[in-house]
Amino acid sequence: MRLIKAVIFFLSLFFLLYLFFSFTREKEPVYDVVVSSYPIYLITMELVDGTGISVYLMLPPGMNSHTYEPSFFDSLMIARARLFIFTDENFEVWAKKLSAGIGKKEVAQADLGIDYIYTEGVYDPHVWLLPQNAKLMARNIAGSLMAYFPEHQDKISVNLMLFYEKMDSLHDEYSRGLSNCNKTEIIVLHPAYGYMSREYNFVQVPLVKSFEPQAEVSFSRMKELIDSTKSKGIKYVFSEPLVSSAVVHSLAREAGAEVLELNPMESYLKEDFEKRVEYETHMKNNLVLLRKALECGE
Repeated sequence: MRLIKAVIFFLSLFFLLYLFFSFTREKEPVYDVVVSSYPIYLITMELVDGTGISVYLMLPPGMNSHTYEPSFFDSLMIARARLFIFTDENFEVWAKKLSAGIGKKEVAQADLGIDYIYTEGVYDPHVWLLPQNAKLMARNIAGSLMAYFPEHQDKISVNLMLFYEKMDSLHDEYSRGLSNCNKTEIIVLHPAYGYMSREYNFVQVPLVKSFEPQAEVSFSRMKELIDSTKSKGIKYVFSEPLVSSAVVHSLAREAGAEVLELNPMESYLKEDFEKRVEYETHMKNNLVLLRKALECGE
């Protein structure tokens, strides 16, 4: 009798759980496309404008791409979407494993064809911080979108051309804006601006040599940069949004410099997301700050 009661109890419990998760699943939104990072989201949203294609960004506000690990909910969103787009398998090492684990075949990698930078054998993942690279990423993303949403191919193609025009104009603004500067170095929290500095001829000097901004700064490194900042008359040092800037403020205080906030777009503010701030806007804001720090003329 006890065995029968136990079986009935567990069957009832299983049935209730089944009903609960079925109801929850029905209430959850289903997105056409799931993307892994904020820059990919920004580019994708411009490409799908006017198509009705819905896009889900896995990375929550305030989280950093370097340290983010996907949740079970993310896996569910990927499994149910028609297409999953990620940046790069070396940067987001979980992406291909997760996709394979849930049997997802509709997967696209955004950074194919980009000329990577390697520092001491380690590749720089911040490929999106250059307009030319953003064009390549947009081309890759658009190709996948048109393959999986052929009914919107014409509109996506038009949006891609418009994005190309924006990036060409942005590249020209950077080229002109950073061509006549009194300074050649910027002090940054971590080396996120290698593609930008290579293209526009300035040097980034990071407090943290690791590509992860949360890494610790040694005392000797701090002293070296304080002395260098003073001797070279550098007036500004760069922190980053949503990353602890205590070490940057310490450097600025000791060197008599001012702190500015340069945005590598590894994370994002909720209000920027809600206002649909575009990639181009973030990059133009960065250009204004770079010109100030590098003391660039007209």
